[in-house]
Amino acid sequence: MEFKNIEEIEKSIDSVVLNDKQKAIKELHEIIELLPNEISNLIDFGFRINRIPKEYMLTSILFAFSNAVGLAYELQALGHRNYGNLFFAIVGNRGDMKSLPMKIATSVLNTIDSDTYKEGNSSESENLKQKKLLIQNATIQAAQTSHSYNPYSVGIFLDEIMFLVEKMGNKNNSDGMAWRTFLLEGYNNSTIDILRQTTRSFRIDKSYPTLLGSIQEQFLPTLFGNGNLESGFIDRILFTTKLTENNILSKESIPREVIGNYENLLTRVFSLRKLIEENEEIESETLELNDEAENLLFNYIQNLINQQKKSDSIIKAYLSKLQISIYKLIILIHAIRSKNYIASIINLDTIKLAIRVNDFYFLNFKIINSEKENSKDLEFNINAAIRKAIQNNASQSDFIKVFGVPKSTLSRKWNEIINNMELETK
Repeated sequence: MEFKNIEEIEKSIDSVVLNDKQKAIKELHEIIELLPNEISNLIDFGFRINRIPKEYMLTSILFAFSNAVGLAYELQALGHRNYGNLFFAIVGNRGDMKSLPMKIATSVLNTIDSDTYKEGNSSESENLKQKKLLIQNATIQAAQTSHSYNPYSVGIFLDEIMFLVEKMGNKNNSDGMAWRTFLLEGYNNSTIDILRQTTRSFRIDKSYPTLLGSIQEQFLPTLFGNGNLESGFIDRILFTTKLTENNILSKESIPREVIGNYENLLTRVFSLRKLIEENEEIESETLELNDEAENLLFNYIQNLINQQKKSDSIIKAYLSKLQISIYKLIILIHAIRSKNYIASIINLDTIKLAIRVNDFYFLNFKIINSEKENSKDLEFNINAAIRKAIQNNASQSDFIKVFGVPKSTLSRKWNEIINNMELETK
């Protein structure tokens, strides 16, 4: 094998010496070093002071920028047009600090939504349609309506993603089927027609949903089951497992300056998006690659295609979607690295960093794919524990306190096992 530079030699050695988790940790630290100080400082201080895993904060930040960029910027490269909307899932156990980074990273977007809410409920603006950036615990009808009011983006922000997964996996739940269609079509920025009998029907000409949620490791088999894998929903998610850990408690708080610098960067990107959104003459700004950047992207995607030939079906399908997510990540990385304006030409360094991020999430998926088999055994143990709890007349609320199983999941499993136990005694 011939190597072009030292970096390729190091990568070749790492591929032999390191396992996927070690590779992901190494990639994570290198990515953070290459990000602007506004982001890397927040990740580092969050880890040192609040003990937030660095990978959780990075993922939450990327979601925030995915939402802030919206349809304002379109990447045209290698014959394709793409936008920056992405789906993210944070995987961990109870107490792994999954919610806090999500809250910190999206605080500015929540503030914008609060201001919009106040404006919409003022006496002077009774008929104003509220353009919400984030929606939580919403019905599919509310999500669709919110997106129609704010066509440039809708951020689906879930502290726990399981309730949505369960709906989507239930063939008898029409809302679940509608959610799956909304997300699958939305990932590709397709036109979505909303037809209703009792209220107005409408069309979202170019959809742009983003998604961020957390999930506990033991529920990965449920996430991968019930048609979510076969439909391609799983392949569209960029997962992160828990890779970093800080067990040293701190009395400090993240410096206000660190948070302020990050919020200013995110606000600046959103403000640039708003200028385009409010400009009636253009729908979006077109981004293009310089020659060096285009050649690197071409070679990278070709390499992903080559990897598909020697991969199993699950990895092969995921590699297919990585050929789309790389375009979306290029837009986000370009926006993040921009200063006062977002240039129309993207350079080589942006592509290099976007590739690192894409590969980082691929490593995480490979970790999850191998670990979910262990989770199947854990789910079997939970079913056994439920059976034991029923035999001992324990309540569902007591069981939730011990095992942390979502209420809706437990209720369904509880009833299934009771029915099975009754059949066994007949």
